[in-house]
Amino acid sequence: MKTTPLCLVVLLVAIVIPCDVSSQHHHGRAARLANMPDPMAAVASPSVPQRKVDLVKLSAQADELSRLAQSIPPDVEQVSRGMLPKDTAEKLKRIEKLSKQLRSGLTP
Repeated sequence: MKTTPLCLVVLLVAIVIPCDVSSQHHHGRAARLANMPDPMAAVASPSVPQRKVDLVKLSAQADELSRLAQSIPPDVEQVSRGMLPKDTAEKLKRIEKLSKQLRSGLTP
């Protein structure tokens, strides 16, 4: 009869000790994460000069780019019928220029 309580005690100790160790592991990990530097702090550092972005200009360029891009599929449809609109090449050049301007205005 004494072996049953002894087995229960051994079983409980075997279960409790690993749980306690894993909880300490998680608490230790949380502490390490709390002490790590914030990766976004380096990006928004005041010591790094940042360019001013003209949002109004970028928005206008994005709108023009969108409008021009939407006008290309009908032009391509006309090409499939044997007609090439004279301003299609100019539209494509303008799309390319706007795309480059937007990319340079949005990327650091």
